[in-house]
Amino acid sequence: MDKCYLCPSLASALVLLLALSSSAGAFGYGDATGNGSTLPGIDPLSMGMGGARAINPEGPTSIFLNPARMSSGEGTALFLGGGPAIVSETVEDSTGKYKRSYAGLGQICLAAGTGLTGGISGGLGVARVTDHTYDGVRFLDEDPENPGVVTDIEYFDSAGGLWEAVGGLAFRATEWLDVGASVGGRFGSYDYTFTHQDLVEGTSTDSTGGWDESGLCWHAGASARFEWIALGTSYAAGDDRYPSRFALGGLIYTDPVGNQALGLEFEVASIGGDRCYTGRLVGQFSLSKSLRLRAGCFLIDRPALSESESVGLAGGGRIGWGDLGLEFSLAWLTDKRDEPIFRLENAYYVSDNPALVAVGLDWRI
Repeated sequence: MDKCYLCPSLASALVLLLALSSSAGAFGYGDATGNGSTLPGIDPLSMGMGGARAINPEGPTSIFLNPARMSSGEGTALFLGGGPAIVSETVEDSTGKYKRSYAGLGQICLAAGTGLTGGISGGLGVARVTDHTYDGVRFLDEDPENPGVVTDIEYFDSAGGLWEAVGGLAFRATEWLDVGASVGGRFGSYDYTFTHQDLVEGTSTDSTGGWDESGLCWHAGASARFEWIALGTSYAAGDDRYPSRFALGGLIYTDPVGNQALGLEFEVASIGGDRCYTGRLVGQFSLSKSLRLRAGCFLIDRPALSESESVGLAGGGRIGWGDLGLEFSLAWLTDKRDEPIFRLENAYYVSDNPALVAVGLDWRI
């Protein structure tokens, strides 16, 4: 049987195919070459609650999630935060089972909000919303007379992501209802290098590619607060490289001042006809006036990937010193699936396990 090589043109075609068909929601090769990995939370506050978008903690960073929840009262609030993502990938194929880890840029968020007049608050911000980082390798056994013997190695390395820069307003419509909206630009870039090494012939070929993107984005939301219950809904407009996102959820408070709560949230993300469903169970707890903790677990279902099983855990909190606070969070996901490898065939098993860490400072003036 003649040896089959993955030439640069075929690699480029495969990347294009995945870019048109993959849905965002996890980390790994398929997402890096498709619509990217949607970060689980725009900041440490929302990430600590499993990426909550409709019932996220109040503050200026809500301008990217549910703008109705960015109310700052009569003062001004500033936030700056970020952190890395570390991904461990396990692949099992005809050459065996092997692992690889790589690191990428995770969250970066800068936001400010201030109370204006008549129950109106305004805000500005810039944040990273998706990640296209991937650093992977595949070992191939192309000699039918020696199965399991590695004859070729393929590498794929990529980087990039999408950002948003927005401004918005929140308005207190009634004593119990806030509404808000934000608008701005969504922009970013993506670059990849694909390398195929033939160990038998001693040859190596490279192909490169990528894109630059810019366009309009907007968000809208509403938040209702009653004595013991809070409800929220939010929507983010999508485009060719970012899914539209609708979220709906509620919190039940277990104390009269609202420091402790349990809640549920459901989110639907849609792009190119593919949908991703996320369910979240979240909670927040105050151990003292200066220490607040948050936690969340979430399940992700992507019907376009029939074997996809995704679950995530997150936690975080805030340590306060008067008007200054340190926000921190950690999120961990596991995603197991039968996924296309670099060639148009399936690995036996692929598991991606990203861990994201984020810290930030908030200051109320």
